[in-house]
Amino acid sequence: MKPWIFWPRRPYVVEMHLKENETKKYGDRDIDSIFVGNIENKIQEKYRETKDEWDKVLDVYHCTQGQKHKFTQEEYLDMMSRSKYGLCLRGFGKKCHREVECMALGTVPIITNDVCIDSYINPPKEGVHYIRVHDREDMKKVIGVSDINEMFTNVPKEVSLDPKFNLPNHKTEMEVGKILSEIANKNINSNQVPFFLGAGAYKHHIPATVDHIIQRSEFLTSYTPYQPEISQGTLQYLFEFQTQVSLITGMDVSNASMYDGSTSTAEAVSMAKRITKRNKVVLSPTLHPQYAEVINTLISSNEDEIDYEFSENFEVEKLISKIDDSVSCIVVQNPDFFGSCHSLEQLAEYAHSKGALLIVVVNEIISLGMMKSPGEMGADIVACEGQSLGNPLNFGGPYIGLMSTKDKYVRQLPGRIVGETIDMNGEKGFVLTLATREQHIRREKATSNICTNSGLCSLAFTIHLSLLGEMGFKKLSKLNHEAAIKLYNNLKNLKLDHYQNE
Repeated sequence: MKPWIFWPRRPYVVEMHLKENETKKYGDRDIDSIFVGNIENKIQEKYRETKDEWDKVLDVYHCTQGQKHKFTQEEYLDMMSRSKYGLCLRGFGKKCHREVECMALGTVPIITNDVCIDSYINPPKEGVHYIRVHDREDMKKVIGVSDINEMFTNVPKEVSLDPKFNLPNHKTEMEVGKILSEIANKNINSNQVPFFLGAGAYKHHIPATVDHIIQRSEFLTSYTPYQPEISQGTLQYLFEFQTQVSLITGMDVSNASMYDGSTSTAEAVSMAKRITKRNKVVLSPTLHPQYAEVINTLISSNEDEIDYEFSENFEVEKLISKIDDSVSCIVVQNPDFFGSCHSLEQLAEYAHSKGALLIVVVNEIISLGMMKSPGEMGADIVACEGQSLGNPLNFGGPYIGLMSTKDKYVRQLPGRIVGETIDMNGEKGFVLTLATREQHIRREKATSNICTNSGLCSLAFTIHLSLLGEMGFKKLSKLNHEAAIKLYNNLKNLKLDHYQNE
């Protein structure tokens, strides 16, 4: 085998570091031994375990400081130059850039047994240029310590902790489960009593069929379906999901879901700002206050002006008076935070006359089984929460954000769109049709930095709605409405004089 030359990862950067910095003497180096690296491929994963077991790898070789690579090349070289010993694990092959970098920086390379160093031109000599170790004991001998606590003598005593903690003895899995159950049983959960604390997130019945179907292998395909040939199950249900959302909201096109209703609303506002190139936003006073907070957090800047004052008073005329040529959009929840329903045609018409967009927020998706759809009332963008179909409370999340719009705004729609196509054999198939996000397009042209959709949640939504069908969805909406009226009448008939006086 012909000997070969193995360079540092970035020779120029290493060369410049050596020119600009004086090599430190061993007595001046404040790190005993170091390993800085990552798991970047399957071979490294095999030899470095998994990311979750990083400490296990370091423990095998008794390395003082081990950190996942999150530094610039200059920071990395500086840390190496401050170290007496540098641990070298094999990389993609049986080589490692690190031993070359160690030698260049005057750091003694500690080379594990699986790293090959014999193929260099003028190979370095073991015990002279590098030290080879097999395990923890070898590493301890090299560093010159007998106990792990000797490795931390440079930690000030005032910030160090006594290694003996007053903790109870460990317990078995069964014992831990029993203790946690006893703690949990002190609470009243959503299955025991009706409650009204959700502010839009409530317990709904989910057919057992939903949980069964979502586990089918057809849907256990690629998490991010970039490869359509192995992701047809995922792509098909996302396509059907988009179709369902478009039909319910009365809009032309929907994306493959967002994180939840609040982030979907914030993304809708951001979308409206891009379309209109305006920065003023008007929020209805009956919009969910937490949605308003998310909007303010995610999209507001020094250039933005958000008009919002939480109140139960919804007045179309007052909202119209706030719309002028500087407004990008007006955001209206329907049904609103207080459960009231509104007609939005007049508001939509006036907003459009001023060049503004109407964003309709639907916190309870089941309401659209009875109500006129946002699209029919003139909405330009619709943002919804779909949790009440197929998804439990999940201790506050994850939920599922629905988002739809008109055809002419599709290029500004965040997230992804799945489309139907024909393959080379003439068979129907599904692919990612549009994904104008930062991973697929130049950052300055991206619509959003949303990385994924709520895939499992949207699958549960799709299955539940498919089981209901159009008539079932309308019937479910009617049953909910009837239950709300019954509750209202019962509350109205209660004798509340005492509480009113209080």
